[in-house]
Amino acid sequence: MTSLWKDTTIYSFSRAHLESFTSQELLTVAAQLAVDLPQGIFDRARIIGEILDAVDEHVKPVQNSEREWKYARMEAAQDPKTNPFLTVRIPERYNITYITALVRDPLWFFVFWEVKESLLERLVKTENFEGLCLRINALKKTAVFASYHVSVGNNDKAWYLDFPSEGDMFFVELCAQIGGREEALAKTRSFRQPDILPACEGNVDPLAALSGIRDLPVLREKIKGERP
Repeated sequence: MTSLWKDTTIYSFSRAHLESFTSQELLTVAAQLAVDLPQGIFDRARIIGEILDAVDEHVKPVQNSEREWKYARMEAAQDPKTNPFLTVRIPERYNITYITALVRDPLWFFVFWEVKESLLERLVKTENFEGLCLRINALKKTAVFASYHVSVGNNDKAWYLDFPSEGDMFFVELCAQIGGREEALAKTRSFRQPDILPACEGNVDPLAALSGIRDLPVLREKIKGERP
C-alpha cells in the first residue's frame, strides 16, 4: 500500500477517486491520516466520508498558508525596499540644500542643485537679497582666474557650464547674493577636467576619430571667443 502515497497525494483525493480503492486500501489510507474509525466498521461510504473530512483538515491549513505566502510575495513585489527592480517615480524635490557636479566631456560639466524650501523663503524675505548664483572655483594657483559666478533663478535646478580653463580642478558653490556679497549655501566635491586626446592633426586612431576628437580644439576656441 506504500505505492498509494507515491502515486498520489491527499490533495487529489476525491470521493470518486477514493471509491476506486479497495476496502483494505481505504482502511490503510484512514490509518495513515489518523482517522479514528470505530472497530468493526466496514461501511465504505462512511469510511470515505471520514477520510474526506480528514483530508479537509490537512489541506485547509496548507492552502491558507500558501495563499498567505502568495499574498506576501505580491506585496513584496510592489515594495521598493524588497524589490530593487521596481520602477519608482523619482521625486522632483528632496527639500534639502545641496549641489552636485557631473563631468560630461572635456568641454562641459553639468550642475544640479536644490535649496530647502524654508531656507529659500527666508532668503527671499532677507533685506538686500539679490538672488542665487553658482560660483565656479579653480583650485590651481596658475589658473587664469580664481573664481567667477553665474547668476541663476530662484527656481532653477540645473545648468550646463563649460570649463573655463584647461587641465584644472574645480569645485562649484551654490551661493546667495546678499547686499553685494556671496554667502555659500552648499558646494560640490572637487572634480578635474578630462584631458582632450592628443594627435588632433594628421593620422588619428580610428577609434579616437569616432569620438569627434578632430573637432574639439575648434569648438574650444569658438567657446573661448564667445565667452564675455
